[in-house]
Amino acid sequence: MKKIYVMLLILLGFSFLTSCQLDKDILLGNKEPHEHVLVPEWTQNDKYHWHACSGCDKIVEKEAHDFGSWVEVKEATEYEAGEEKRECICGFTETRVIERLDHTHKPTGEYGHNDKYHWETCSECDAQLNKKSHTGGVATCQEKATCSICNVQYGSLSNKHVYGEYVVISEATCKERAIEEARCTVDGCQAKDTRYVPGSTIASHRWGEWTYIEGSATCLKDGMEERGCLTCSSKETRNAEGTKLDHHASSEVLFDENSHWNSCDVTKGCTEKLNVVAHSYDDDCDEVCNGCAHERQGHHTFDNACDKVCNICGAERYTPDHTGGTATCLLPAICTECGTPYGLPLEHTYHNECDATCNMCGLVTRVPKPHRGGTATCEEKAICSECGLPYGELASHRFGTWVPEVPATCEEEGVKAHKYCSLCEKNYDEHGNVIVSLVISAKGHKLGDLVTKVEPTCVDDGMQAHYQCLTCSEYFDTNKVKVDELELVIPAYGHNLTFNALVPATCENVGKLAHYHCSSCGKDYEDNEATTELTNLVIEALGHSYGEWVPAKAATCEDAGNVGYFQCSECDKYFDINRNELTSVVIDALGHSYGEWKMTEEPSLTKAGLLTKYCENDQSHTITKVLPMLDKVNYNFSGTEPTCTSSGNSTYECEIDGQNFIIKLSLDALGHSYTSVVTNPTCLEKGYTTYTCHCGYTYIDNYV
Repeated sequence: MKKIYVMLLILLGFSFLTSCQLDKDILLGNKEPHEHVLVPEWTQNDKYHWHACSGCDKIVEKEAHDFGSWVEVKEATEYEAGEEKRECICGFTETRVIERLDHTHKPTGEYGHNDKYHWETCSECDAQLNKKSHTGGVATCQEKATCSICNVQYGSLSNKHVYGEYVVISEATCKERAIEEARCTVDGCQAKDTRYVPGSTIASHRWGEWTYIEGSATCLKDGMEERGCLTCSSKETRNAEGTKLDHHASSEVLFDENSHWNSCDVTKGCTEKLNVVAHSYDDDCDEVCNGCAHERQGHHTFDNACDKVCNICGAERYTPDHTGGTATCLLPAICTECGTPYGLPLEHTYHNECDATCNMCGLVTRVPKPHRGGTATCEEKAICSECGLPYGELASHRFGTWVPEVPATCEEEGVKAHKYCSLCEKNYDEHGNVIVSLVISAKGHKLGDLVTKVEPTCVDDGMQAHYQCLTCSEYFDTNKVKVDELELVIPAYGHNLTFNALVPATCENVGKLAHYHCSSCGKDYEDNEATTELTNLVIEALGHSYGEWVPAKAATCEDAGNVGYFQCSECDKYFDINRNELTSVVIDALGHSYGEWKMTEEPSLTKAGLLTKYCENDQSHTITKVLPMLDKVNYNFSGTEPTCTSSGNSTYECEIDGQNFIIKLSLDALGHSYTSVVTNPTCLEKGYTTYTCHCGYTYIDNYV
């Protein structure tokens, strides 16, 4: 053991310039130091070069490249770039481009153009010179603006018209405000602008008489009455004050926890409580209300949980003997039901003969026997052979020489300062505390915050997300595994262009210029060489072309109508007078709304009558039904029949579709209807004719 500590002290006093880093095995004498044998050839990447050890592969003498001067290998001209290079001592070569020599452009004097730009062209290299956006000129609703430089029309037509004076084309009604119209004054433009007359309002309704709505009143609220506009189909309603019905108690008895009552049977859903009375019982033990079917839990009264007879009604119940509670060595058990002590206390208990304290009550209740037996060491006291508890003093340690601490590094373990006891064969620190392990764990790399990944761009290298040790500056990947700096480099990936075709603008949506989009850097370019960047691809929306105003048309019973609207000639969408989009302009047909039957032709004893229903929306729309001739089969008859000399009064009544119809007739006297008997003349008397009516009236006439 002493040999190991001597070797540790010797190793701490020396370092080897060409040896591998000291580790725990070398410090403890279990491993010999290793001298690097360098491979003569250089190993390199684009930033560094180094030698590697042939025995352990460790990188040694890592340095950045040391380049010489740049040497031209290809001369630059006016039309082609040149090239030059430089070389490091390790043989690594770096090249770079020599820019082309300046070229003197010679403009042709004529302008080329597209929809957005104009330019001059070099007569020798066809390069575009002085490329600029079109400028100047004013667009109208009929012509695009003309560039003041190249005299070419560009852009889009103006979506703004120049309107003249407004003229009223529709007066105000109770459904719509007055409307006026103006025409665009630009030659060739037929555009119109229609709007509500500023300051105009919708005309008032022409209301008819208020009519009560039958069956609208309930016991909860008054009924309603309504009236209609004589111009349009609008209606309005209001409360008919004082028409609410009275509540009426039903025979059904309802109840809750506190009372019972009769419900109202006038209106479905009425919650009015009538004849409310609180529940009544004979006594606290009674469970059923004397006035309804409500049941409750009776409440018997007892002195305690073990009492068997109710104090109010004398009802008996079963109760078991005293129960529950726990007896101790000082007190008997207490009944958990009635709180009465019962039974006897328990006896005291002890752990062993050396114990004088009761395990249950914790009181000293006897004289204990003294500890005896066992042998003390430098770590533990003697153990009593009777009770198994330690007693007395510890024996003294036998320490050797003090061993100083060997510090740990980021990756290598160290050794704690200590002294060794040959009696207990344990190590102790300077305060006499046992050291379980002499090993000082390697400190581990103290990594800084995670360096966020730097994405490569089309032209610049990136770098993977990584950590760097704040102590030794080594690099680590995101899994905190040590790596070489070169392994973290992400090479630039160049532009990745995709052509996007022209997206024309619409009335509401902007368009987009044709362009090349780089999916790597997200930028847009005019050409596939990415030489001209486009920062704005937007083509402004064209705006709606509203056309003429279509006036509102009222709906009828059978035909749909429409609200007033504009319709864009480009996208076919509809808009109101304020240019707000409409999802629909159709007003559905009203449908017929027929009232009650009206007798338009009264029946008689000789011909049928006619019933007619009129549509409330259009009185010209009718339906009819025939009333049969007056008789005693189809009608309920009452009244007096006419006689020969007096008139009669008749009433005919029938029911059709729930409506009663009554026809009253005043019948003229029938007049006499005679039969004649002729009496011939004789020698002595004249002849005559006797006239007799069926009612018994007779007279004689026509003497001969």
